[in-house]
This record gives sequence, structure tokens and C-alpha cells, in this order.
Amino acid sequence: IGDYAFSSTSISEVTLPDNLEYLGKNAFSNIEELVKDNHLIVGDVLYKVTEASGDYTIASNIRVVSDFALSDLNDITSITVPSNVEEIGEGAFRPGYKKDLKKVTFNKGLKKLGNMLFHYNVNNSDYDVQVYFNGTINEWNEIEKAPYWYAGLGANTVICSDGEVGIRMSIEEWNSYFNLNSLGTNYTVMQKDHRTQ
Repeated sequence: IGDYAFSSTSISEVTLPDNLEYLGKNAFSNIEELVKDNHLIVGDVLYKVTEASGDYTIASNIRVVSDFALSDLNDITSITVPSNVEEIGEGAFRPGYKKDLKKVTFNKGLKKLGNMLFHYNVNNSDYDVQVYFNGTINEWNEIEKAPYWYAGLGANTVICSDGEVGIRMSIEEWNSYFNLNSLGTNYTVMQKDHRTQ
């Protein structure tokens, strides 16, 4: 099933075959008819949570959290990502306007983090969320992360079981990701609390 194959359609029921080889990105996103108990879930993919509050734990049958799945929810204060979740899509934890989210806990089993998980573009301000990982720094470093996964996040570290690890891109990573070396001799990169030329 291809990327966005049934997105924004009005289908009301989905049965996935056991031999399904590929379920594309956002294949079933934005389908109100599939929302049950405030969740749009197809197979092992969480596409959207329409309402939640307080401490929220992603269900044990979810392997993929789709793009913007838990975005714009005002009353969630913490999110726990259990070890069954392997992949989290772009903007998945973007806050609602109240910015109540204060804590996100990732667990072992996570393999991939999408871009701009926490991005909230009101006045380009970060918000105060602490990120925890129930594993070692080495295990955290093995997770594939989009170059700007932490956008909008006020914290500068992830707290792991054996210490803290910085989360901001190094200047070399910025240069590589944005291909700044091709701009010539004079350029300036600015990050929160960082500046280099």
C-alpha cells in the first residue's frame, strides 16, 4: 500500500492482509470515519489521537507513530513511548497552543525518530519538555534520528540510564545537512545558545 494511498478518503473499515509487505507513510491518515475511542489506528500504526489528557502511554500494539499523530493536543502532560514502538514520524509530539507537555520518555526498541518532533511555530519559541530514554547513551546514539528531530525542544540533553547526552547538531552536522560549505567563504550558523562562523 503506497504512501498516502487512502489518506483523506471516507472509508469506514480496513482489514490488512497477513502478507502485506509495505504500508506506506500516512497511508490511512486524515480519515474521520476510522477514528474509534479518539484514536485512528490501522494495523500497528497510530495515525492520530484526537483527544487525550494527563499522562499518555502509547498502546502496546503500536509499532509506528505516524506524522503528527499526537500533535495539537493541549492537555497531555507526559508521553511514554513503550518498547514496542520502533518509529516515530515528523511532528508527532507538536504541542497544542497551551504547551502542557513537559516530559517524553522513550524506551529501548525505538529505531527511528522523525524530523521536528516538537516543533511549534508560534514566535519560533521552544517549549519546556524534558526527554528521557530508558537505555544507555550508546543505545540512544544507535537510534536513527532526523537531523532536526529536536526542533522546538527547550532541553539540550536527553537523560539516559547512564548519564545525559547532548541533542543539538554540531556545526559539522549543520554544514553537512544544509550543504553550507557550498555557500562560499562567509556564512554564519546560529543555533540557540550557539554561534560560529
